Amino acid sequence: MEFTRNHFDILVLNENGVPLLGAAVIKNIAAGKTGYSYYHEAQEKAKQIGLKFLLVVSRNLIEVWDISKNNMFCSLKTEKALKPYSRLNNLNNAESDYLKILVELWLEDLILPWKKEAPPYKEELTQIGLVETIKKGQIEERIYSCI
Repeated sequence: MEFTRNHFDILVLNENGVPLLGAAVIKNIAAGKTGYSYYHEAQEKAKQIGLKFLLVVSRNLIEVWDISKNNMFCSLKTEKALKPYSRLNNLNNAESDYLKILVELWLEDLILPWKKEAPPYKEELTQIGLVETIKKGQIEERIYSCI
């Protein structure tokens, strides 16, 4: 299914309901496309609703984009970020809905840590301001039909 820019799979809102971060989970980046292609399709909608950050999540990579600067901050390994929340040995064959659940758990752990160990990539995401931005946020939308 092709990405629709009418919604994101996951939104993190601040305490006043203002969207801060959106995530689009894709099974695989299609041949000839890059994470930038998916980001570009979501960028306009992200700007309209005022998102600061956009995550483009595939089985291999999580790309973290700064919407205001039209810039990719970093590219993270999906396996490293999500493995602590998964019972699967390998995420390469994980379905999109399962990845969405894992992304939610990871984001919830970044918002309000619930495990003894720090969430994967917390230090890197803190350095770019993502953790501070979503610190008091809440995951509001769980839409399991996007990509």
